[in-house]
Amino acid sequence: MDYENLLKKIQRLRKEYTFDSDKQTTFLWEKTIREAIAKEQIANTDAIKMLVKECQKKINDIDFLLLNDRQQTEQDRKLLFQKKDDYNWLISFFTGASNRAKSIEARVNQDLEK
Repeated sequence: MDYENLLKKIQRLRKEYTFDSDKQTTFLWEKTIREAIAKEQIANTDAIKMLVKECQKKINDIDFLLLNDRQQTEQDRKLLFQKKDDYNWLISFFTGASNRAKSIEARVNQDLEK
């Protein structure tokens, strides 16, 4: 994704908007895009790639246990689901930023076409 171009579009929209609430929205978009840039830079480091890969492995291990170990108590299952949710959150923290940026980009492009 071309973040710099998107930031320029957001700034252009800010100048075109007449309502303060719309201008405030562009500041929120800009903040979200800058966070996405930072998260993407961090996600591209070897350490985070290893962490994400390990989280994915842990999720697969949990899925295997949930599917195959029928001796687990309900409490054990709840704990496994919580761990899985935690691993998924960590993965999405780094990988989900670009999805939010794409959503903002679609809205910006839509508003620029008006």
